[in-house]
Amino acid sequence: MTSPRLHGPLARALAPLARQALPLLLRARRRLTRDAYARLLHGYRLDFLQARRAWPAGIAWRLLDVRQMTPQARAYRLQAPPGLRHRPGDVLLLQWHNGDADVQALLARTGWPADAPVRLPGGGSAFLPAPPVQGRLADVLREHLDFRGAAPPPASQMPQAWLAALPRPQPRSYSISGLAATPQGEVVEIIVSDVAGGTGRCSGHLARLRPGIDAVRGWPLAFPLHLAAGGSAPLLVVATGIAAAGPLHELGRAPPRPLWLVVGLRELAAGQPFVQRLLDFAAAHPACRLDLALSRADAGPPPAALPPNVFLHARARVQQVLAAEQARWTAHADAQGHAVLIGHARMGADVQAWLAQWLVASGRAADAAAAQQRLRRMERSLTLQYSLSGD
Repeated sequence: MTSPRLHGPLARALAPLARQALPLLLRARRRLTRDAYARLLHGYRLDFLQARRAWPAGIAWRLLDVRQMTPQARAYRLQAPPGLRHRPGDVLLLQWHNGDADVQALLARTGWPADAPVRLPGGGSAFLPAPPVQGRLADVLREHLDFRGAAPPPASQMPQAWLAALPRPQPRSYSISGLAATPQGEVVEIIVSDVAGGTGRCSGHLARLRPGIDAVRGWPLAFPLHLAAGGSAPLLVVATGIAAAGPLHELGRAPPRPLWLVVGLRELAAGQPFVQRLLDFAAAHPACRLDLALSRADAGPPPAALPPNVFLHARARVQQVLAAEQARWTAHADAQGHAVLIGHARMGADVQAWLAQWLVASGRAADAAAAQQRLRRMERSLTLQYSLSGD
């Protein structure tokens, strides 16, 4: 989605032409490709380009409140400005900044003066040239440079080259997990994992915000994950933890279709808000099947209030649930059902490996290489989709 940086007179001369040409190029590529996922991706890039052009500094959502959803995740409710409308399936692409404590630690370590003037090339691209970054060193470090994890700076006077080589903070996307209309504008909810010690770049930024006072900036985008693909075909959603929150919100608003959810949790904690949200969804959609893979707990006897369409799997991960329910998955595939994997990249790789083994074992692929080709065809047709993150 990014392109090489281009600065100076050449950038200013080419910018008008590039800004006109890129949307046309993305639209043409979206029309010409036969790869359904590539079409969604081109649409996402076009959406991002148009949003950045409309709101260069991002839209401000005011933080209303924060609620602990699990021991490892919090829900943030954000007040949108009046007139802004969000769509089911949207994500918020949020811009984060370094914390004041991190900036002060770097300044103390280097001895650089916080008020030293800094002027650096803009962090834009050939298509969206950005003006130079200039201001107080402390402000530039806080707002414009990602210095965490960078090689130590030279122990000398402030080196402009070292600062200019630092990457710029990249926005982080979060699925909308709740949406409500109010007279003041729409209120959106996102659920954010807590990174141990508050070290997450964007999660740490969000954790520092003060409810009722601070705001976070970013852009609403239609994410290239199409839960409506396949129309009325059966849908399987495999998700880990809070990654299920966005699909639950979107599917709750979508036309009904045969739905199977496999969600990985550490344990079934009674009274935990996110667990209750899963159970409430199952209760409200009795035709849906919800399998909960409890990776760190014995299932034990089911709670009395557990909906009848919810099934617990002790000491299991999502791919093990699929293996245990292989007959159900086979029937799902035979019905031309679709599957969406959402969550950690490691989970996605494990499920992909299981699917490849199933293709060979069921005679749908001759060998491992043929199974991989079959998976690629499923991806290109949106029969199999991914939204995965992490190492």
